[in-house]
Amino acid sequence: MGSFTKLKQLLEDKRAFALICHVEPDGDAVGSMIAMGRALEKNGKNVTYICKDLVPSVFNFLTEDRTIETELDTNQYDGILLIDNGDFRRTGFVAELEKAKCKNVIIANIDHHPKNDLWKFASINYADEKASSSDEISYKLLTGLEYEIDARIANCLLAGIFYDTGGF
Repeated sequence: MGSFTKLKQLLEDKRAFALICHVEPDGDAVGSMIAMGRALEKNGKNVTYICKDLVPSVFNFLTEDRTIETELDTNQYDGILLIDNGDFRRTGFVAELEKAKCKNVIIANIDHHPKNDLWKFASINYADEKASSSDEISYKLLTGLEYEIDARIANCLLAGIFYDTGGF
C-alpha cells in the first residue's frame, strides 16, 4: 500500500488529529499546518494545531481564528500529522511522540526536506524532497483526496509556497 493510500485511510478512519509544525515556525510550516487542518475540519474531523514555539505575529493572517497550542497530550488523538518537520528534534515533542508511537497512535510525516529522520520514525511518510515546500505537498494531498480548497485554505497554501521559494 502506497503512502498516499495509507494517509487517505488514516484521514478517513480516524476522527481526532494533532497537527504539529516545527519549532521556530516559518510560513511554510504555519501555512501547511493551517491549510491541512482547515480542510480536515471541513470534512468533519477534530483538529488541534500544535507548535512548541509561539507562532510569529507576522503569520496572524494565516492563523486568524485558530488557536495554536504549545503542549502535546498524546491521549487525545487518533492520529498525529507532523508537517514540515525535517528533523525529529525540530518537532519539540520527542518524548511525547515516542510515547504516542508506543501506544500505537499513527504518526504521519508530511514534508519536503531531503534529510528527514522522521522517515524512519513515522508510520506513514508522505514526502517529496523535490517539492518546493510542504504546502506544495499539502496541495497535492488535498486535491488527491478531493477536499475542497476554499479561499482561506488557498491563501495558506500560497503563503507557504511563496515563503519557502523566496517569492517563486
